[in-house]
Amino acid sequence: MKIIIIASLTLSIWCSLGIAGEDYAIPVKQGDTSTSIVESYLTGPAAWQQVKDYNQLLRPGNMVKVPSNLVDLTGKAVISLVYGEVKVKLVGEERWITAIEGLIIQKGDSLVTGLDSGVEITMKEGDRALLRGDTSIVFNPPDSNTPTGNTLLNVLRGKVISFIEKTSNRDLRYRIQTPTAVSLVRGTKFRTKVGVNAETIFEVLEGVVNVRSDGKELDLGGDYGVKI
Repeated sequence: MKIIIIASLTLSIWCSLGIAGEDYAIPVKQGDTSTSIVESYLTGPAAWQQVKDYNQLLRPGNMVKVPSNLVDLTGKAVISLVYGEVKVKLVGEERWITAIEGLIIQKGDSLVTGLDSGVEITMKEGDRALLRGDTSIVFNPPDSNTPTGNTLLNVLRGKVISFIEKTSNRDLRYRIQTPTAVSLVRGTKFRTKVGVNAETIFEVLEGVVNVRSDGKELDLGGDYGVKI
């Protein structure tokens, strides 16, 4: 499959159409080079050979379109579904861009959804998070410099439904942090809602969620919830 770097002049058209098939989109930020793209996103230097003819278009605001098999999703997520108005702010950037299916987000990137809008992000392990309308999160996965179980999603407001794959030998636990509480899970389905005055509600639909707040700890089973 041919790889295309979409220049900023055609970005608005591409955003309206989305990305077809199994292609992902890599945003180009200020200071990015072919080396930084390879190190941050791709499976190795050989993958860059397929886009080297387009190096001169590595400018902030452009998108690099690549087949999914060339992308390393470790510590990142891909936007797998978008409806309505959804914006992304890349770490280190000031402006918000329109979210499109296939766009990769990484540590420190922010997502916001408009009313009657939503977005689903999918992680490497198959874990998914569905953000409903009027929701704001920061994607903050663990890396080599942070302890196991570090925050994966920092939910500032709104509602997030999490679908976590069950695995018997998984070291890293999915973790959601809100202004008032933290939830820790290994495999489950649950809802998180952050409302007025940072009030947090966790509702467990399947599995077990461990909730911690103000020095207290509680294990919630399926069909149970807690307001904090």
